[in-house]
Amino acid sequence: YGCAEQRGSRTLALVLAGDLGQAFSLPGIDHARLRPVAQQSLKELERYQCGNGGFAYWPGDCHYTSPYLTSYLLHVFKTSADLKYQVTPDVMRAGYRYLEERLAANPPENEGWWPTYTAWQAFASKVLVEGGRNQDSNLNRLYGYRDRMPVFALADLHDALLMKGETSGDRVTDLRRRLSNAILAEAGGSHVEE
Repeated sequence: YGCAEQRGSRTLALVLAGDLGQAFSLPGIDHARLRPVAQQSLKELERYQCGNGGFAYWPGDCHYTSPYLTSYLLHVFKTSADLKYQVTPDVMRAGYRYLEERLAANPPENEGWWPTYTAWQAFASKVLVEGGRNQDSNLNRLYGYRDRMPVFALADLHDALLMKGETSGDRVTDLRRRLSNAILAEAGGSHVEE
């Protein structure tokens, strides 16, 4: 249970709980002790980065790096940096560069891979926009794929557009309509139809 994804999730929870601990008195959370643990977890996550800038699931196992995992860990690092944790800038730069290279690669020929492909691409684009990178060409391209995207990828695309400042207009309205149409109300509850 020590892969990068699990450690990233643990770290994100520690970072967010530490931030909430300053604002609220949360039972069982000692803010003074939590921050150093979260900081150490961030430092340990750096060991999962490979020479190409991407992240692998296990430290040093760089025969396969994952653009989705890389996006997720960059999101963890960015959220942490925003909350005044120390994050190594070179780790972020190398990760962003890796994602930009992967986004430029040709799409899969097999139609069956398109939902997965568009999902990681939308998330990666969102993370890059969050990191201050211009992703206009990728966002335009991905918007053209919207009929092939799962709902959570549409949400990431929508969020990326908002983060870059596109808060209204035809694309945002269309994505909101698609997201709303995917939510089905049934028997007093609701769920998302994929």
